[in-house]
Amino acid sequence: MKKISKNRFKIIGVFILFLLPLVSCDEEILDLNNPEQFTQATYFKTPEQIVQATNATYGSFFQFWIGSYQWPEIWDVLANETEATAGALGSYHEVSIIQMMGYQHNETNRTVENLWRMWYVMISRANLTIDTADAYLAENPSNDLVIRSRGEAYFLRGWAYFNLANYWGKVPIRLSFDQSENIDAPLANSVDEVWAVAENDLKEAQSVLKEVEDYGDTDLGRATKGSATGFLGKLYLTTGRYPEAEIELAKLEGHYDLLPAEGYLWNFGETNENNIESVFEFQSAYQEGDATTAMFTNVEGGPTPAMNNMQPQLHSWNGWPNWKFSPTREQAFLYQDESGTDFIDPRGAETFYGGVAGDDTWCDMCAENPNRPYDFAALGYYYKKKGNKEVKPSESGASAGAAVSGNNIRQMRYADVLLMRAECALMQGDPSGCIDFINIVRRRFGIFEYTPSNYSEAQAFELLKREREVEFMGEGSRFNDLKRWGILEETLNPEFQVIYGTQPVAPSHYFFEIPQNELDTNFGL
Repeated sequence: MKKISKNRFKIIGVFILFLLPLVSCDEEILDLNNPEQFTQATYFKTPEQIVQATNATYGSFFQFWIGSYQWPEIWDVLANETEATAGALGSYHEVSIIQMMGYQHNETNRTVENLWRMWYVMISRANLTIDTADAYLAENPSNDLVIRSRGEAYFLRGWAYFNLANYWGKVPIRLSFDQSENIDAPLANSVDEVWAVAENDLKEAQSVLKEVEDYGDTDLGRATKGSATGFLGKLYLTTGRYPEAEIELAKLEGHYDLLPAEGYLWNFGETNENNIESVFEFQSAYQEGDATTAMFTNVEGGPTPAMNNMQPQLHSWNGWPNWKFSPTREQAFLYQDESGTDFIDPRGAETFYGGVAGDDTWCDMCAENPNRPYDFAALGYYYKKKGNKEVKPSESGASAGAAVSGNNIRQMRYADVLLMRAECALMQGDPSGCIDFINIVRRRFGIFEYTPSNYSEAQAFELLKREREVEFMGEGSRFNDLKRWGILEETLNPEFQVIYGTQPVAPSHYFFEIPQNELDTNFGL
């Protein structure tokens, strides 16, 4: 497996507008066409233009505040992996996230609505790409750019329907760009129908896309055969099809690997993105100017279109300190080894600053003034994963430290693949096999390994739960794990009781409510 270059492909989304049909009129003179207006009839006719349609589909992730602003916050608050500061509690922009933190979200919650809209924008753009690519290939010899773009669109549409099925269940299905006969799309007959769309799309992407090692440096970051395979395996895991999940996830061996311990932070910052551990990540691109606050609009429609990531700003003690590492989560890194001796997991020092398990210095890898003492007494806990402070201290410029960033947003890395395979083994009655995969992940940091024969299925499940929590703390995994295992209420309610004196999580919270705006405009619902 060749080493992947740190140079990455930066996907620039294009804002697509289509001319609405003119109201019919007897006066032919009123049926005017603007020769400079892009329409489906006049554009997306060449391979390069079809690539632009695909690039815009990737850009959907940065619509409606999601990719540039609220993506990590959503899953952090739902999993009790973050703590709101006074800045977050007093911010108009965080109201919907604070509601989600208390499990008080409903059909009018703005963030839930924005997630819904973002995925359907992605579906619409993917449909445009697929339709135009199919039309091109029907009339032209095989073209690698068009085939790749079509495969990427299938991957992104499959990813969107995967999430819609996972978070809403039955949703409207739209499989072509022309929706004139399906404006009022009803709900699917069952959630299985939505999962089937996602499965078929991911299979189609898998069949035409190339392996990651076949991509040049300028195309790193695009969806690959491995991206489609990884999410197809995750789909099977999520829907309880464990043998099929293991078959797919095993295909990633030899194409991906774990980074060394000294490069662990490359999974989260701007250094060495799209590396050998990355199965798929959304590409962010830092840009100064008005784009700094474009997260409060739709970035493609702003004066400075960009795909900045505000995560370091929102989680920095000298930025907008809206969110901190939750002190209650430190306990996951403090446990005993097999001999009963107290142990501090070294991943704590790579995840957060402060406390017993966290890092007590910062900027360790900075060229100037490295290993600066972290003032825990004054600051408390802060996330380390979510910032650039190790290699880009805030003093070095607007794009570093506490400010906006070009940090890519990771969706799957190889450590997740290994632990999903651990889960597949456990769910098929093989606790020893589960422990074997857990030990591979722990081996990266030289952490003591578990003896497979010592653990029953129930005990192996407890180890798996802790391993996933520790490895993916703050990466949006825990809520989905607890939801998949059916233990959302029994796990989170006792935690919320200790912190807030409430037990807000109910069975209804396994799914989001369809946004009121969709109910008001889609009469098929």
